[in-house]
Amino acid sequence: MKGIFGNKEYKKVLVVWAVEQESIIEKTKNLYEIEVWKMSDVIGELIREVKTKAYRDDVLRTVRLISRRISNS
Repeated sequence: MKGIFGNKEYKKVLVVWAVEQESIIEKTKNLYEIEVWKMSDVIGELIREVKTKAYRDDVLRTVRLISRRISNS
């Protein structure tokens, strides 16, 4: 990995829709040094961060539209 990241710190992350057992998240981190993130948490965080800011990026614009739809519900 040093060839890719050089001396910069990095962490391994696996983003999943769901896990069958919550305990696997901690086990994966301890055994393999891989963090497991749930997609719903990632999207929720993006929605909180994007709020009403204007973005040119298609993904962030989509998240903004979703957040506006959720807040109007």
